[in-house]
Amino acid sequence: MYILRPLLLFALLLLLSEPNSSALEIGGIRIDDSDQSVKVSKTLGQWRHTKDGAAIMVPMLNVNFDCGNFNYSIRHDGGGPYPNGLGISYPSRLNWYQSDGFALLINDQAYASGAGSNEKLELIENGKRADAVFNWDNDVAALCFDFNVHYLDQNLYLLIELKPHIEVHKLKMRLRAFPGGMLPGGKSDLLQVYSNQGEQQLQSGKNLQLPPDLNDQILLYRSEDFIEKGIRGGCGVIFSGSKPLSIEIKNGFFCELILEFSADTRRIGLALNEFVLSKPLPLFQRKAKLAASRLPDLHILNAP
Repeated sequence: MYILRPLLLFALLLLLSEPNSSALEIGGIRIDDSDQSVKVSKTLGQWRHTKDGAAIMVPMLNVNFDCGNFNYSIRHDGGGPYPNGLGISYPSRLNWYQSDGFALLINDQAYASGAGSNEKLELIENGKRADAVFNWDNDVAALCFDFNVHYLDQNLYLLIELKPHIEVHKLKMRLRAFPGGMLPGGKSDLLQVYSNQGEQQLQSGKNLQLPPDLNDQILLYRSEDFIEKGIRGGCGVIFSGSKPLSIEIKNGFFCELILEFSADTRRIGLALNEFVLSKPLPLFQRKAKLAASRLPDLHILNAP
């Protein structure tokens, strides 16, 4: 048996009791978190699509984010039915739809955000922030989508900058989703909508207009009644500071959220999030509070 000298024992107890500023507690477990940085990477793949009875392989890019306590992946198709498609492929493939979740509509036409528009992608890691910056340029406009995440922030931010080459009469941001998952049989059903004005229900096949001066956050989700059908969770967006002219939600086979902006708008900022749990609203409300405080000060990063 070993006997510790009093001075040595006191030093050991002091060391063990000293709070560790680089430790992070998750679920009661303390882990080393001295790095405190976020990561971004990309992977290339392909998926099989059938057209006119023939199978074709569609190239696919995935951009993967790790923000310390949550992960997101963005999918970008290089062909197939959605050749310019952008969406979220993780944590869910069907909330903000992975193949055609986000599109900027210029004069009611979706901008061709693909290789045919001189596409460039830069991945930037900068400590507690990481970015995937897409740039496109064609006859219609030069367009930048900067997807970024931040340390211990479970929102995926999307900063948009537009430099048009034509006269813009209408400008809209279209987001498509299967909130909580795709309903059996490709059907539509009752949709839960949460906004700054509270909760309401949207019947299948119906549209909903929300007053833009009263709302800057929206969550689309299904009630717990759908869990037995394999549907749970939902998807949200916060757009504090971007000031749309109108907000429209369509509840069909898939759901659409359309934010219309003034024709002279050149910058838009969104915070996106997804949930795969049965009661997404409380978590969305916490995420939205952080996003609303961060969005106004965010700017697109230029690659070094």
